Amino acid sequence: MKWNRLYASTFPLSLVLMLFLNSPQVHSNQDTWEIKAGLAPLSASLPWKGMDDQNVLVPYLDVRKGNWSFGVENIVHYQYPVGDDITLSTGINLRDQGYKNQSSVFRGSSPDPVFIDYKIPNQEIAASASIRWWLLSIAVNQDISNNSHSTSIKSSIDLPLYRYKNSIQIKATANELWYSADYVDYYFGVKSNQENPALGRYRYNGKETVNHQFTLNAIISFGPRWEFRSIISRTTLGKGIYDSPLIGTRYENKAIFALSYLL
Repeated sequence: MKWNRLYASTFPLSLVLMLFLNSPQVHSNQDTWEIKAGLAPLSASLPWKGMDDQNVLVPYLDVRKGNWSFGVENIVHYQYPVGDDITLSTGINLRDQGYKNQSSVFRGSSPDPVFIDYKIPNQEIAASASIRWWLLSIAVNQDISNNSHSTSIKSSIDLPLYRYKNSIQIKATANELWYSADYVDYYFGVKSNQENPALGRYRYNGKETVNHQFTLNAIISFGPRWEFRSIISRTTLGKGIYDSPLIGTRYENKAIFALSYLL
């Protein structure tokens, strides 16, 4: 994808979002704070060479006020409801998909020699803009921290599977995740100053690629305050990532289970 084509496609969306940001409809919502807190066991099978499965227990926190939401990876996010089936949103996110990345709780080390003296990439801050129509959505993320200068685009379709009143919701989601060559090169490439053939770390220039992901989501409410949420996903890596000498498998699996209480 050429840069001029990318900006031509995302600029109109950004302009529409800015107009909504300054509209009276946006500023009319003054809802109270909603804070959900709890614990979440997480499990991941990451594609890095020699990496064992990881299991951690972390605090869970979800903070919302009206159309605003706040979190660890999504630092701040705002939704602009356009109609019954259309929602626009913008936000600021932490982005880091590299080995032992700093924005994830999965930071285990690999014993594979390919990572000896390997310098991990820095965490990024990315601006996001997205549009959702009924079951379809597309989100654009752009680095604004002057690290990779890269772009990623996520397109999704939800597949509702089961719903019982407001107490049980189960859905599947199919995602396609496009990454620019700069993104792949930053997180999965090997620069000349990082190359070490003796360790199997050959020079590799990243190229744009598409990952395919399938996610199963479930939400179960126990009364007005308790909630159980699970997210299970499997990602198939595109060739641009899988060909990296840092990668040992084509699949990435994650499972998140969270029990929270509305304060």
